Amino acid sequence: MGHSIFIVGDWGTSRLRLFLCDGGKTLETLEGPGIGKLSASPEETLFELIAPWQEQYGKSPITLTGMVGSNIGWQNVPYKHCPADASGLNGASAHFTARGTEIEIIAGLTCTNALGSPDVMRGEETQVFGAMHLHGELRTGRHLVCLPGTHTKWAVLDEGAITHFHTAPVGEFFDILTKHSVLAKDAGPITAVEPDAFIAGARKGLEATQPGLMHYLFETRSKQITGEFTAHQAGSWLSGLLIGHDVAGGRAIYGEDCAVGSITLIGTEALAALYLDVFDLAGLDGVAISGGATVVAGLRLLRSKETADAGL
Repeated sequence: MGHSIFIVGDWGTSRLRLFLCDGGKTLETLEGPGIGKLSASPEETLFELIAPWQEQYGKSPITLTGMVGSNIGWQNVPYKHCPADASGLNGASAHFTARGTEIEIIAGLTCTNALGSPDVMRGEETQVFGAMHLHGELRTGRHLVCLPGTHTKWAVLDEGAITHFHTAPVGEFFDILTKHSVLAKDAGPITAVEPDAFIAGARKGLEATQPGLMHYLFETRSKQITGEFTAHQAGSWLSGLLIGHDVAGGRAIYGEDCAVGSITLIGTEALAALYLDVFDLAGLDGVAISGGATVVAGLRLLRSKETADAGL
């Protein structure tokens, strides 16, 4: 059994998720601080967390994805240029040994996006390839994938490869405005949106031109002053406004891809549900896939041995 044990992890800016695996089974999980929140080095942080696992199972190999491979991470792994399939991405991984343990860090991707600008991703590519592994229909033909989050990604898949993508910092913008701006600083954590305010904001976001968006952003504050919004409604409006504007941008950039099939959403259940609501308003079809399931599947797939065996 010991020889089949390995550890995979998604190490982003805000959190670390580790999975102890035995072949295709996940035995245990752990969480830790993200790369942007460390009080010790990445190496010290990781080995302190997994000490009980190593005591029981030995020095099992570890595969990591996300910001751990960035210039603020453990080791800066160069980006792989698109188009890239799973085998090509696997070949760009960094391999080294730390404390007698084999470490692999998955490379991120870079491309020139549909707007003619440079773009990058780290971690989301693992989820996309995990989705392909779990849902075979995504390996053939052309598909549009949306990964909502701090930095929402819209990616085009063609015959099993990520050809290009673009980023919209929707979650980060929302976080900044609700914590550091007078627009919605009293909204507090939005664990559940107020539906009417969210949909109203989404409608405005879908129709907003750039000047219009700036005006609608200030409505977040002005409608609180006039009593039309509570603080919670203002946060929900702002969430809908930003997601609506993001979806409008995706529809404008990938109109042909939006028209020919469902958009695959990869993310948390709550955030995917909000995007599906806005898709309905925008006349778009979408299907949601669990982000947690895809990241584990992608990490298993992208481990050096697994990718070759899967034939992807």
